[in-house]
This record gives sequence, C-alpha cells and structure tokens, in this order.
Amino acid sequence: MTFIDYFAWFVLILIVVSVAAGIVVLAQLPGKMAKANDHPQAAAINMAGWLGMLLTAGIVWVVAMIWAQTRPERGHRER
Repeated sequence: MTFIDYFAWFVLILIVVSVAAGIVVLAQLPGKMAKANDHPQAAAINMAGWLGMLLTAGIVWVVAMIWAQTRPERGHRER
C-alpha cells in the first residue's frame, strides 16, 4: 500500500468517528437542555432524544427538543 492508501483510510476513519461523535452529541442535547431548565420530565426527554436519534432517524428527536423547551402547568385547576 502506498502513502495515499494510508491517507485515504485515515480520512475515512476520521469521518466515521466524527459522524458517530456528532450523533452522540446531538442525541444528548434534549436531555441536557431539559436538565438545565429543571424540567420535571427530564429523564423521559433524555430517553426520547436517544431513541429518536437512533431508531427514528431524528423524527422523535425533534419532538424531544420541543418538549425540552416546554413547561407543564404546575397547578391545574378543575372547572
């Protein structure tokens, strides 16, 4: 193998590792945002972020991001 072959393998491995690291960072984002906002359902949001990123190609991840920014009502009154 020549130098260019080794360089190509290095670049390929670097791209794969970068994509994997990006997925991990993005999957953690909704849970970290929910914990920073002291959301009462932060654990569920964290799980939705991971499952959404890994199983649904990011569809549920978007819902988890929106969910992390909302706040449930504390004192719900009955009518």
